[in-house]
Amino acid sequence: MAIKKEKLKTYAQFLLENIQQHRMTDLSAQSAYFLILALFPFIVVVFNLLTMFAADHIDKILSFLSVLPEETVNAIEPIIYSIINSNSAGIISVSVIVAFWSSSKGVNSIIRAMNIAFGVENDKSFIRVQLKSLLFTFLLLLLIFAVLASLVFGDVILKSIESLFSFTLDSPARLLFNAIRFAIPIAGMILGFSFLFKRGPDFEKEERIATKSAVIGGVMATIGWMIISLAYSFYVSNISNMSVTYGPLVGIMALFIWLNLSSLALLFTSEFVALYDRCIVKKLPIQKDRIPGAVQYY
Repeated sequence: MAIKKEKLKTYAQFLLENIQQHRMTDLSAQSAYFLILALFPFIVVVFNLLTMFAADHIDKILSFLSVLPEETVNAIEPIIYSIINSNSAGIISVSVIVAFWSSSKGVNSIIRAMNIAFGVENDKSFIRVQLKSLLFTFLLLLLIFAVLASLVFGDVILKSIESLFSFTLDSPARLLFNAIRFAIPIAGMILGFSFLFKRGPDFEKEERIATKSAVIGGVMATIGWMIISLAYSFYVSNISNMSVTYGPLVGIMALFIWLNLSSLALLFTSEFVALYDRCIVKKLPIQKDRIPGAVQYY
């Protein structure tokens, strides 16, 4: 259904107003801080598990880091190789506990910021908050391994199927298989973001957004994140000279800025989804909330 030009202008005005009044740029920086604290222990868990189950494919897995700025890769790679060279069950057991606790801080900061975007109160139950954080951390881990399985082990899976059933795919079928392989990570990201929009904020039952709104948000967040990541990687690698400003800290700063921009894309999308769900899907009026000049969606 077409939206009148006047209404579209009003919605855009409220969207920009809320982004400013809800201080989304400040919240994205806060989220990036907690995410960078969570990232390194999370890397420890992921690569300890990979060395256990996919040691022969580590080099191929590391090749996917090329999507990140070179300075960021240089900061992460020594940690990864240290994990690979000192793999032990003791490290795994300790790092799992540390990573999940640290990751819960990052997830909590994202959820708190999304609560502000959707105009809902933070859940006051410590147990529910921690369980939700652990759930999303676990789902993120599953998503990472699903993506790696499709990209890294796709050829292995195909050869195993051909060997098992004694046939060989022709060129069109192989092309289709490879297209599906590379579509799986994108579909996984859309599904993950959609679930985050649907179940991440501390909605009461009657406040939950429509599935349609969550899926639109998932598509927007995925596209936005991909554009930001590729553009930022190109900028840092080909235009910016961050090493002059940050010196030996350039890798960490490049990573922090990337996480900040990624958080910003997610929170901006949250603001859009909140407005879209209330005004377009549910056809409810816009109301002012407790934050002067901002909009209460629920």
